[in-house]
Amino acid sequence: MADIEDKSLTLSAGADGLEDDERLWQTFMYMRDPSNSNEADSNHYALPLSISPVVDPVTMKVIRIDYLPTGKDNTVREPEPWKPKPANEYIPEAQDLRQDLKPLNVVQPEGVSFSVTQEGTSHVIEWQKWSFRVGFNLREGMVLYDVRYEGRSLFYRLSLSDMNIPYADPRHPFHKKSAFDLGDAGAGIMANDLGKNIVTIFCCWKSADIYQYVYYLPEEAFGLQIKPLCT
Repeated sequence: MADIEDKSLTLSAGADGLEDDERLWQTFMYMRDPSNSNEADSNHYALPLSISPVVDPVTMKVIRIDYLPTGKDNTVREPEPWKPKPANEYIPEAQDLRQDLKPLNVVQPEGVSFSVTQEGTSHVIEWQKWSFRVGFNLREGMVLYDVRYEGRSLFYRLSLSDMNIPYADPRHPFHKKSAFDLGDAGAGIMANDLGKNIVTIFCCWKSADIYQYVYYLPEEAFGLQIKPLCT
């Protein structure tokens, strides 16, 4: 078992009224595929474990361990010895990809239809009859300011308040598996560099220079620096 590495997903489950009146953390455990443990981009959710520790965020202590239903019904069982099973990987290296597709090139030979002008600490984007300022912060990610159409003011500020992702399994304790992507994690601090992503090829390469201005955090922000989406 020394070669098996586990990962966890901790969610601020709060209280659901079922004999718990305090804010708690429900932790879902996942095992990294032992046969592919060195792959940093492997599917961390491919091999879920059947135990879920419940943590008191004040004392940082595990107050109980829930056993999870792993089949088609609500039946729960105590953990059993690990039986190797194939992982469900999404990385291209683990896929048998089709080879009969012709290239798809999305290009703008005459350049882009928008302009980006730096004004102070933000950038002004102008596209056809639209204009707006683009900002960025750790919690909300990209924020739009002073949105105008033909010079007429429409919005002073536009951003995501939060984004809740329920995983739609009503069985206990899976019903607590719901993430607030902005409030719990932060859309800005969790932004990814898509420099090597296929989205860059279709959406950014040769055309969408705007992303260089949008998804950027100063180096002094929590000691981190997020690279632009398109480089």
